[in-house]
Amino acid sequence: FFFQAEDGIRDKLVTGVQTCALPIYARLPRMALRYALLSFATLLIVTQVWGYYLHFRHVGPPTWRLRAMAGLFLAAYLIQAVVLWPPRALPTTAWLGLPFQLCALGLWAWATWASGRHSLPVAFSSGSHPGQLITHGPYRLVRHPFYVSYSLGWCGGAVATLNWLVAAAAAAATAICVVAARREERRLAAGPLREPYEIYRATTGMFIPKLIRPPQP
Repeated sequence: FFFQAEDGIRDKLVTGVQTCALPIYARLPRMALRYALLSFATLLIVTQVWGYYLHFRHVGPPTWRLRAMAGLFLAAYLIQAVVLWPPRALPTTAWLGLPFQLCALGLWAWATWASGRHSLPVAFSSGSHPGQLITHGPYRLVRHPFYVSYSLGWCGGAVATLNWLVAAAAAAATAICVVAARREERRLAAGPLREPYEIYRATTGMFIPKLIRPPQP
């Protein structure tokens, strides 16, 4: 039970091609890391699909912006999965992707729990202004925990692979999250929740927690 090494050990003096083989027990840690990264990346996209259909409220038909967001999310996952799929070699930074993915999953679960009874509208919804302002749970730390969760997952894939395609897809998916968040904030600032929202925005970071919060009036 021997397999060719993924780490690219080569006999450069003879053929210049990969000739070294390692026993399977020597490859188990990297195999486990690879499949852990793939599993968590798959779980992250599953949570996003679940949220789209079962957690967030749809107001009107899907807009083209929402379709673009869904397409970017799916493309980011597929590119990440292809790059992580064997027999591609993993960089030495691959293990750093796991903390990003675990934080993404934990934050998503926390935000789902905190917003479970509030029926939040899906991103880029048309129609009326948001009807509620959530400030507990992860919303005490950042104003958009769902988008932070998604971005952490994409960044984890980029760190784990050090692949420019994965990084580009992660940047595009994160950018559309920023666009969606800014749109939602404009709607809140123009709606009936304007005054409590202005206080909330002054004390809570958009994507990064504020270390020093100004005193509330």
